[in-house]
Amino acid sequence: MRSSVLFTAAFAAVALATPVFDKRGEVVVTDAEVVFVTQVVTVTEGQPAPSAEPTYSKKAYGGWHKKGRKGRKGRKGRKTGGYGSAPAPVPTEPAPVPSSAEAPAPAPSTYEPAPQPEPTTEAPAPAPTSYEEPAPAPTSYEQPAPAPTSTQAAPPPAYTPPASGKATTYQQAVVQHHNYHRANHSAPDIAWSDTLAATALKIAKTCVYGHNMDMDGGGYGQNIAAGFDGGKISNVISDMFYNGEIEAYGGVYGVNPSMSNFGSWGHMSAMVWKSTTHVGCATYDCGSAAQGSLKNYGGVFTVCNYNPAGNMQGAFDTEVGACQNQPTISGSYNVDYAAIQADADAKFQ
Repeated sequence: MRSSVLFTAAFAAVALATPVFDKRGEVVVTDAEVVFVTQVVTVTEGQPAPSAEPTYSKKAYGGWHKKGRKGRKGRKGRKTGGYGSAPAPVPTEPAPVPSSAEAPAPAPSTYEPAPQPEPTTEAPAPAPTSYEEPAPAPTSYEQPAPAPTSTQAAPPPAYTPPASGKATTYQQAVVQHHNYHRANHSAPDIAWSDTLAATALKIAKTCVYGHNMDMDGGGYGQNIAAGFDGGKISNVISDMFYNGEIEAYGGVYGVNPSMSNFGSWGHMSAMVWKSTTHVGCATYDCGSAAQGSLKNYGGVFTVCNYNPAGNMQGAFDTEVGACQNQPTISGSYNVDYAAIQADADAKFQ
């Protein structure tokens, strides 16, 4: 039931007093009274408005009196009483209430919530994907030996087009999709490391989503992600780590950028770090063993370790080369998803 609304209409019947002469030349003054008529109508949505007649309040009138006309001799006004005059007629259509009149407070309303529809069964939404902020940049860095100086700067190396071979294994997808983007920053190709990959798998099997760079003695850099199966490792590397962060870096090449928004681009810079030579990744489906926030992303945990570690503070000016603005390469480029998934299932069980 919808709430009722109380409407109050206040009407005023106004009569103006004017002098009236009787037959003897005396002035008859009629006292005017103001009658207010209040009509209260309660309307409930969906029902017709009631046709209640307005009610009138009766008041006694104070009578009337006469006085002599000015300039007429020998006659003085005399009071006469004993009966009263009829009240001024109330107009059939009352005048509107003055704008300064305040409407009475509305009556309290009752509210009954509308019945809720029966829940329907729907297929569960796919698990969201996420990745942890990049590993914090180490504060120490050994500056590489300076390159020999020359009177003429060497031109940047030419961009090497991506390999045309389609990746059919997890290892191929990892290496190729790193090198596509490293070439776009004039960084040398990276190679696969079984040792780094074995450590990455140990970390992924802990099923605790977060950076862990102490396993097997540490000393490596690290990127992690969640929510993608092993067959989509190329999407993690190209779409999340690189394409999702390159704009946030802001094109500040040749200088050391502010670290205030490091979490927005640190995965990308680790990928293209020139001094890094090896990478090893692993993707593990924790299933019901997933802990903490990993449960929210389907329990699939990806870890990539890098050696030597990148993201060294004070070295971004030389280690992150300027972007060559080559065509964007997405995670679906040159990969066989089904073959890569089969390889990952066999490798990471």
